[in-house]
Amino acid sequence: MYCTTLPASIKLLQAGTRVCKVGSLLFLLLGPQNYQSHPKGVKRIGWKTITVVPNNELRALNIFYKYADVTE
Repeated sequence: MYCTTLPASIKLLQAGTRVCKVGSLLFLLLGPQNYQSHPKGVKRIGWKTITVVPNNELRALNIFYKYADVTE
């Protein structure tokens, strides 16, 4: 329908870590894949499968914890 590219998941996570304080949780809602990689200073603590209503699509809610402030 639209001719656009999807944003890169790692870039979304890096942008989130720049604005969040140390000790905060970050949530990244993606498609049905389990997202494993993460930037320095962030630890992936888990994921939860979610069914999106009304079209019953599966989504993965990835949960990350920011434990350190790392500047690159």
